[in-house]
Amino acid sequence: MIDSTKRRGSRFTRVLGASGVTLLLVATGCSSEVRNGDPQISVKADRNSAGALEALTVTGKRFSPNGMAHITLLLAGGPSNASPYFEEDIQADSDGKIRYEKRPVPCPTAADYGQGSYILVTARDTNSGISGSRTLSPGGTPDCKV
Repeated sequence: MIDSTKRRGSRFTRVLGASGVTLLLVATGCSSEVRNGDPQISVKADRNSAGALEALTVTGKRFSPNGMAHITLLLAGGPSNASPYFEEDIQADSDGKIRYEKRPVPCPTAADYGQGSYILVTARDTNSGISGSRTLSPGGTPDCKV
């Protein structure tokens, strides 16, 4: 026999369920808003025929307008220093866009870095502390040599 009586949850259960759905929608909206507002970068690496990095161009958006951006280039180094790096500060324009160009690409100044290739570029908005990064594919020849 089929029970044809309509079951209804309590008012409290319905309010709690509606509140949960509303909270989920608000949280989803907020998280996508934050993610879409983070700084983003793109990188163009120019390598010579042997594979060594000759020039690097980093462009980005969603940085603090007229604020500073901290650029870090991470090198996969030799046996004496596993992660040397080169860093520099640049200023974003009034629209929060950055452009960083290096030809030739500088190498770390630490005397013990050995040799290696750049593997990561990071641009951090110094006002918010939020960064964007891109990996680089090493070529057949090290980008930096002692």
